[in-house]
Amino acid sequence: MPNLPILIRLGDSDVANAAKALARSFLHDPMMLYIFPDEPQLEKKLFLLFQVMVRYGLRYGEVYAPSSNIEGVAIWLSSDNMDMSLAKMEKCGLSEFSSQVSPEVMTKLIYLNDFASARNKIHAPFKHWYLAFIGVDTDYHGKGFASSLIKPMLQRLDGEKLPCYLETATEKNVAIYEHFGFKLIEKMLVPGTEVEFWAMMRGTH
Repeated sequence: MPNLPILIRLGDSDVANAAKALARSFLHDPMMLYIFPDEPQLEKKLFLLFQVMVRYGLRYGEVYAPSSNIEGVAIWLSSDNMDMSLAKMEKCGLSEFSSQVSPEVMTKLIYLNDFASARNKIHAPFKHWYLAFIGVDTDYHGKGFASSLIKPMLQRLDGEKLPCYLETATEKNVAIYEHFGFKLIEKMLVPGTEVEFWAMMRGTH
């Protein structure tokens, strides 16, 4: 796939800085707070987790930042690779992460990953792109970086006539994604948790 205009496509040397930006942006995300309850070193644990996720995006999808400063990061996966199996995640450093957290954290992480994957397969059993993660470092909030991260890919997908799927656990994000043309297709509580889950789609197959 070609690089997107304006954005910087990240590589292996950018993993740490990209993981740092995502960790800072997800400090108050309800799903992350569920995975890491009462975690005194939350940012450190999120950094370790997002190192895995960024590597996954680099290996199986595309990862972008607004500039070389990596003010924010978007991880995109094609529908062929959005199923984050443990075998694939092991290739991206999951064992290193799991050695730093409790078994309870791993159980929750696997459960939420399996849940999200199952909902994706129900809602989008066709070729599409999945916006796995998008976040802007807290130091750069309110400066338009989220918009600059998402717009070029959406323009590309419009040209390719491919839909885009995402989910969020933060209610205020729903209106933001609606602004970019996404439509809400499901709202529910993740079974066995108090985490709310919104699934959204943009475009049709």
